[in-house]
Amino acid sequence: MTNKNIMLFFGFLFLVSLCYALPVNNGLLAYYNFNASIADLSGNNASTTVVGNAAIQSTAGYSSTGGLVLDGSGDHVKVYLPLNANTGGSNTVNFWMKWGGGNWEMPVGFSNYDLWIADGGFGFNSNQGDVFGISSSGLANTWVYVSAVFYNGAPSSSTHKLYINGVLQNLSYYRGSSSVSWPTTDYFYMGTYGYSTTAHDFQGSLDEFAVYNRELNSTEVSQLYNSYIPEPSSILMLCIAIAIGFFRIRK
Repeated sequence: MTNKNIMLFFGFLFLVSLCYALPVNNGLLAYYNFNASIADLSGNNASTTVVGNAAIQSTAGYSSTGGLVLDGSGDHVKVYLPLNANTGGSNTVNFWMKWGGGNWEMPVGFSNYDLWIADGGFGFNSNQGDVFGISSSGLANTWVYVSAVFYNGAPSSSTHKLYINGVLQNLSYYRGSSSVSWPTTDYFYMGTYGYSTTAHDFQGSLDEFAVYNRELNSTEVSQLYNSYIPEPSSILMLCIAIAIGFFRIRK
């Protein structure tokens, strides 16, 4: 292989790496599409532990792709990440959710800090029996895209943000209230909030789960929602096919 061809080869590898990127990749810590496995596809290789009967099913996800199925009884996934723990900082989680309609369930949790579906409300909970969010009416048994900005501080409408299908929601207390601020952990859970009890385990399906170490703005959330977070594997194969075609033409 000539030096020129070697340079072309590595140039195409670079283009392939660009094609692999998600629509929003600044601050991306972990990404799970659940098509082939429960594994981080962001390139950061986040440590991932599957607990109970949590499993992927080939048609259980959004648009009948692979999805994570949780039965609400001891199933969850624990992920270790270098989350943003800075004062005044935020972390953002994005995912498709198909909730089975049960009560007191948590699709995602950071130990004492989570999203809770309880008594007609869905939103932020700080382990004080509180739900700071929106009505859960209309969310059951249908796919909705959730984007939640977890601020490192007590729940507040000026710092915490919840988007449903790309639309920013007006938040209020649906259950209790709280001024408690918990420190950010170095891990999070899909399908629970982390303690030994299964009382708040989530029953339903999750898909296209992405975590960022910063607040995503409304434009970025809309970009993710509108693109449904394209499958990196599909884009990667397209780029490789283009590269192979180019080299065949060169011959």
